[in-house]
Amino acid sequence: MKKCIYLFFLFVVIPWKSPERVGFYYPNPLACPVKKLVIPEKIVASHGEEILLDLTSGKHGRWKVSQEGESIQLSFKENTIIERFQITASSQDKDKKNIPIRFDWTPWDLKWRMHIRHFFVLPDGRPKCFFLGYKALLPGNVAVRKITLKFPSRLLITSLRFSDKASDQEMVDCPMPELEDKINKAYRDCIQSPEDEKKFQFLLNF
Repeated sequence: MKKCIYLFFLFVVIPWKSPERVGFYYPNPLACPVKKLVIPEKIVASHGEEILLDLTSGKHGRWKVSQEGESIQLSFKENTIIERFQITASSQDKDKKNIPIRFDWTPWDLKWRMHIRHFFVLPDGRPKCFFLGYKALLPGNVAVRKITLKFPSRLLITSLRFSDKASDQEMVDCPMPELEDKINKAYRDCIQSPEDEKKFQFLLNF
């Protein structure tokens, strides 16, 4: 567990730029808390639209993913900017692991193509926050028309919030890109299998 804390420290100290070739992202603690909420104009789902409207407006609620691959579609007013989002999920699975939530981002401006990303969430019932700007490789200053979230497994969603609050942090490129990749990979491996010490041997050279 100490190794995970150490890796988390490095993960925060060295600004993280996720590799484009992978297209998946983990929570960023700097994105919390999510304030200045942006409320969707319309939500389409197979069930629970009223609950989802409560969740996206900052209220408490419990929306259950009823089946594998279920999705929800959120539509926003023209000129709506979204910089970050928060999701809180829980699962009855005792062996909790990070799960990918597919995030399709469609802009109003047709000059920008649709972005497809996978945001990994640990379903432990705690809020997870993400940037939708530089760190997620999405054009955060471009108005979003529609967001579609697709869930891979049975979950209980208790918060789903979007915000137009920009990042308070200065975004810079890591001066050591090769080391950055190693640290990011070790951080992900540590979350998945914290007991596997062989994956962290390179840290002994620090």
